[in-house]
Amino acid sequence: MTGRVRRFWIAALAVGMLLVFGGAGLASAADAGTAADPLITYSYVRKQLLPRLKEYMADRAEAALDTEKRPSQLKKAGREAVASISLEDLADRAAGELAGSVGDAVTVPSISAQRRVVLGDDWAVLAAPGATVTVLDGTVKAASADGGTLIDVFGRKERASASLAAGGYAVVTEKGSMSFSSSGATVLVTGRVSFKVPVTGKVMLDGDARYGETLGADLSRLSYRGELSYLWTLDGETVSREETYTVGAEDIGKELTLTVVASGEGCGSASTRAATVAKAAEDAPEAPTAAKVSYDRVTLTAVEGMEYRLGADGKWQTSPVFKGLDENTSYRFYMRRAETATSSASGSSRALAVRTSVRAALTSSVYRVDTDAGRLSGAAAGLTAAKLIAGMDYPAYVKVFDASGAEAAADAAVGTGWKVALVVDGKTVRSVSLVVTGDVNGDGKATLTDFVQMKSHLLGTAKLSGVKLLAGDLNGDGQFSLTDFVNMKSYLLGNLTLTGRKV
Repeated sequence: MTGRVRRFWIAALAVGMLLVFGGAGLASAADAGTAADPLITYSYVRKQLLPRLKEYMADRAEAALDTEKRPSQLKKAGREAVASISLEDLADRAAGELAGSVGDAVTVPSISAQRRVVLGDDWAVLAAPGATVTVLDGTVKAASADGGTLIDVFGRKERASASLAAGGYAVVTEKGSMSFSSSGATVLVTGRVSFKVPVTGKVMLDGDARYGETLGADLSRLSYRGELSYLWTLDGETVSREETYTVGAEDIGKELTLTVVASGEGCGSASTRAATVAKAAEDAPEAPTAAKVSYDRVTLTAVEGMEYRLGADGKWQTSPVFKGLDENTSYRFYMRRAETATSSASGSSRALAVRTSVRAALTSSVYRVDTDAGRLSGAAAGLTAAKLIAGMDYPAYVKVFDASGAEAAADAAVGTGWKVALVVDGKTVRSVSLVVTGDVNGDGKATLTDFVQMKSHLLGTAKLSGVKLLAGDLNGDGQFSLTDFVNMKSYLLGNLTLTGRKV
């Protein structure tokens, strides 16, 4: 065999062996990594390892051949050459150029530094130069993070992106970092890697979106890794990047949203539902108090900033005065804090129960009632208590009491000095003394006894006073005189009729 032919077949054999066994050789070199082994970079594989491998395998093939063998025997010679390959010899040949080609590149981590990771949904692994990723299960997608590339060791290609199935093995080159992502894949990683775990779950506002409230983030339903940053927006405009936010007056009515963004080992974000900022909530005040109560009106004590209401379903008003009420009737009044520019109206207070007074008074269109003088006149002798009460304007509230203070029977003849009283809810509101014309002794009759007492008064032996003296004024001129005494005599003789005089 000529030297030219011999070199052709040797070269062919070397290339064929490289194609057949090159993948295994690369895998072995990568798997053999220790903390001191330099990074297997693309430049080293292309410029140093491949030429040395070709040269080495050609030498081994030439040693296995002799000049007498024909091309048909090359296959057997190739097998013999491969059997005699020594990785130690190959490493020795490459050792001289290895350091120079790689320089200060990072080193492949030791196998003891490998970590087994099951990637969750949307997880990402950011691998720095020198890191390795071995896919044990599932499929992993690789993409350049900052201009980085990887060497797909078994595919024998440098790539900026790749899809690695189970059994795939890649080394990140010195050009930059790579990002690996998957959902549920299991990988072995070495080197400087960081994990990007997406945020899941919900973030909520801690507090009410109201004026004056300081809000925070409720992370109880949020799953995340790494650090969180905060972004507060109002109607889409950023207002704060602090962890908390205090709501101001200018925020009322706007849509407030909090977004948390994960960094470090976390990625992604979560936002609260937009909340319309409300006015501040005020506590309900104490029950109102009554300043004045009459039969048809109740005036509550005015308090600044308050509104008032009659009944649980009434309309709120700013005035504490309620008119047009029914007499002697119970009402319930409420109070609340009025709405302002920054606060909502408060809840209602507890009720104040008020009963209006009775409109009734000691008045009469039949008799004369002088409340200042304290007397009622115009009653004639023999008038019963029932008839007297019937002649009053508000008979339902009038009672008559005799000289002993006992309530008079309806058919009892009223006497001078008895009391006519206005009684409401069992209490005497006002009372006056009764003047019965002709009855100076208070027995309810005009008799000879009254005539004798009138005579004694005129003679100065027993003076009459007060309502008894007025009872002797038979002619109604406002004083007791001899004329009244004569009239009394005429009455007793049947020559005169006595009528009630208003004095």
